[in-house]
Amino acid sequence: MSTDSGFLVVKKFEALYDEFCAKPCFVRAIYALPVIGKPADHLTVRYRGLDRDALSCFTKGTLGQIRMEELQWEGRVDADDELILGLEDARDVLGWMNEERPGVYEIIWTRMAGASAVPPMGWRSLGFEPTYFGSDHFSAICDCMCFPRWHGTDKEGTLFAEFFSRLNSSGLFGDIATAQAFLDYYLSFDWTETGDYTIAEVWVPVVQVIK
Repeated sequence: MSTDSGFLVVKKFEALYDEFCAKPCFVRAIYALPVIGKPADHLTVRYRGLDRDALSCFTKGTLGQIRMEELQWEGRVDADDELILGLEDARDVLGWMNEERPGVYEIIWTRMAGASAVPPMGWRSLGFEPTYFGSDHFSAICDCMCFPRWHGTDKEGTLFAEFFSRLNSSGLFGDIATAQAFLDYYLSFDWTETGDYTIAEVWVPVVQVIK
């Protein structure tokens, strides 16, 4: 089974930032990268895309991962992309995570750009990004301008400056064309991540409910 839309339970920006700004390798203010020991107050771009340690199915993992594994066996989690198919199930998984790590995770809904899937009522679009829609949800935006884990970015902080200036406050692009143009530029370098990218759209509730 594979789908073009669904829910993910991901770490909130603040939680991910706290983890990264504790690392001694982040010492310079480049793009929206964390700086060691410095709070996120100075940032105007706060990444809220797919690449935020989304929960996956795992029988020996966290309570949320165990619950996702159960839902997968019931056909309520996509077996390939590990997207949760229903909002109530996503809330169920989030509830289990809040038992272990209160306030660290949130729910987002995503779809492949151009897909006909209808977002949940009362949710709003944050924007678009090139990503691995399934798998680990790697995001080119996240890795080179926000939270580098794999290939990172240029030390000078200049190669992606033009596209960084086009990001909205959620660290995403406002339209599909700009996201695609960024991806084409990103892939023009021989040190960046190559793979099966999809332009994804990210949605969140209009009013975030804290549970």
